[in-house]
Amino acid sequence: CPVSLLEAMSSGLLIIASDIPGVRDILKSFPDSMFPAGNVEGLYQKISLLLQDYKQENRNNYRLRVEQFYSIHREVDQHQSIYEKCLNR
Repeated sequence: CPVSLLEAMSSGLLIIASDIPGVRDILKSFPDSMFPAGNVEGLYQKISLLLQDYKQENRNNYRLRVEQFYSIHREVDQHQSIYEKCLNR
């Protein structure tokens, strides 16, 4: 997963990202933060919207999503589970 996106979210930065696999998984609760990959006009629209309709609550919700689904403890547990499944085959 895109670690830089998780770091930005947990830091409370505003997010605009291309709608691509991985990013889409992380931002599925924030569709207004994504634009179609390669679509310059879509990027422009998202930036314009963000500048007009800045909401502090979005920044807080980004952080909550990272804490809930991407904490280091959860990531370690998930990786350990995958390794154990591979070793048991």
